[in-house]
Amino acid sequence: MEKNWPCRSFYQDSVVFCHFQHSKTFFAARIVAAPIRFTFIILLLVVLFPVFFLAAPYPVFAADSGCNFTGSMLAAGLEHSLALKEDGTVWAWGANGAGQLGLGDNLDRSGPEQAMVVSGIVSLAAGKYFSLALASDGAVWAWGGNNFGQLGLGGNEDCLTPSQTLVLSNVAAMAGGDYHALAATQTGEVWAWGRNNSGQLGFVGDDADAPVRISDLDDVSAVAAGELFSLALKNDGTVWAWGSNGNAQLGTGVSGDSIATPTAIGVLSNITAIAAGKQFGLALAEDGSLWAWGANGSGQLGLGNFQSPQAPGRVATLSYVTAIGAGWYHAMAVTQGGALWAWGGNDEGRLGIGATGDQNLPVQVSSKAYVVSLAGGEKHSLALAADGSVWSWGSNASGQLGLESLTPASVLAPVHALYSGEDFFLFDDTDEDGTGDICDGCPDDPFKTAPGLSGCGRSEPMLDTQGPHVLALDAEGALWSWGWNEFGQLGLGDVLTRTQPVQAASSISNIAFLRAGWDHSLALTRDGSLYSWGNNSDGQLGMGDAISRTLPVQVPVISNVADMSAGYVFSLAVTRDGRLWAWGDNSHGQLGLGDLDDRHEPERLPDFGAVAAVDGGLLHTLAVTRDGYAWGWGLNNYHQAGPDAQVTLDQPVQIGGLSDITAVSAGAYHSLALDRFGQVLGMGI
Repeated sequence: MEKNWPCRSFYQDSVVFCHFQHSKTFFAARIVAAPIRFTFIILLLVVLFPVFFLAAPYPVFAADSGCNFTGSMLAAGLEHSLALKEDGTVWAWGANGAGQLGLGDNLDRSGPEQAMVVSGIVSLAAGKYFSLALASDGAVWAWGGNNFGQLGLGGNEDCLTPSQTLVLSNVAAMAGGDYHALAATQTGEVWAWGRNNSGQLGFVGDDADAPVRISDLDDVSAVAAGELFSLALKNDGTVWAWGSNGNAQLGTGVSGDSIATPTAIGVLSNITAIAAGKQFGLALAEDGSLWAWGANGSGQLGLGNFQSPQAPGRVATLSYVTAIGAGWYHAMAVTQGGALWAWGGNDEGRLGIGATGDQNLPVQVSSKAYVVSLAGGEKHSLALAADGSVWSWGSNASGQLGLESLTPASVLAPVHALYSGEDFFLFDDTDEDGTGDICDGCPDDPFKTAPGLSGCGRSEPMLDTQGPHVLALDAEGALWSWGWNEFGQLGLGDVLTRTQPVQAASSISNIAFLRAGWDHSLALTRDGSLYSWGNNSDGQLGMGDAISRTLPVQVPVISNVADMSAGYVFSLAVTRDGRLWAWGDNSHGQLGLGDLDDRHEPERLPDFGAVAAVDGGLLHTLAVTRDGYAWGWGLNNYHQAGPDAQVTLDQPVQIGGLSDITAVSAGAYHSLALDRFGQVLGMGI
């Protein structure tokens, strides 16, 4: 059935903007917005060639996202903080009365110090007074308080240095509660140890000072632990709960007796991530919706009230959620584009919103954006930004903010954690592009999906068309093409039209991204090299001449390309330092170089900000800078390049009324922009 998406129009400087609200709108719009997009070809391919596009699904890494990157992250206990660097080392600071920092003593630290744990750590978890680390070989290491056997070492003595937990091997995920711990193995088994006064270990019986397998619970991919209850996420997207249910934290909707047997929370399905606070739970669904249940006295469920307890309900004011975290009495979430939100108890500013006072609806932590990892303690919070920097806020009573000082006693908004007086980073950002350079040899950072990458170095299947020829990229990075080929735009070494997909036997390998112009083509490889082929009558191939090519040839002048676009008969490229280059037809100023002269090789535009993304339309261009603003230039007869009154704009002009933009798409005479909240804005006709 055809759906009519809701559209809210409003005026900005006499230009009509159209605001869409739908999670799939942008992806459909990417085809609709381009000049003369042959949508019927796409539909035909989906019907006739489903195997071609669905083969070779992406691998799932429990701890390694590729290129030997272990996955920097943060974890927080009651009043201590943990950080995992890209090199697999663990750093700790804050309260250390039980040795939870793993430094060989019980002295608090107000700044990060490297814990005495084995190298090659890939994940961290923190309990109330103890810490856990998962090594690359699947072993779990534990240290800190152990009065209930929560370290899994076969005794009850605190441990000031990391020791390997008994029994466990091939662990893929783990979690720390108040005084108990959980681990899920690569085969889906769940093991539990520590305190068991409410059945939080998954059985009726005494505390366990060594891991015990929970019977009748398998196919588990993730675990979470609260004060006296436990959660597990199965591969089928269902969530299971057990332990204390005094605040309906098991998802029952009403307070009740403890349940020692894992039981499914029936209203939750298609879940991809879980988190547990002191007595409440969170679940993230694959459609980006967030669900919460349990205790709500501080508004930690984000449902707009303080009614407690509550059954699982959707946090209606948030959508497009990508990550979640829970503190003792507060919750946090990251939405598409890296925006951070917080709600719940706000003693000592643990929400980071610049003020105290509990909040029962999500509030954006406006001073922090592009967050990739988060963690919450009792009264403090941590966030890892995409450039590798660590931020903290809330209580600093035990030095848990990592400020190398116990003053101030609390912080109401995010501040940098420090190391030797300098900002503390978990990975480097040598090119200062705002996202860390995780590993050498990768085409881009794992927190970026452009150009065409899934994680770190994995090609993302895609296709693109702007005229009567189509380009496609499979999961192995191979190029396919078909359609009109008068100028060799298929890259097959000839000018013969093809009526079905043909794999290009070219010298290009490790392709990450493709773009099709009207009769020319572009390909970006993982090392940042750009290739072009097809018609070159206006210099759109960037070769310094007007000679067409039937095979891909590397574009000279530029390197380290991060994003690119093929306009109608012109081309654009963004290098990793945020600089924008353009070449080809410039009849309406679409190259943004301050004139109307064509260019036959790439020429750099004057700086107007670090560019994050670019898209070329029929005769106009759009760009997004890293501060979230949109820019337009070229033909503007229908205001497709912005509200400016000029018909032709020969240099970039900021588009008023647009902010927090993450992507743009340029059509023939209209444009679309996607903001970080999932809203799509349109202009032109």
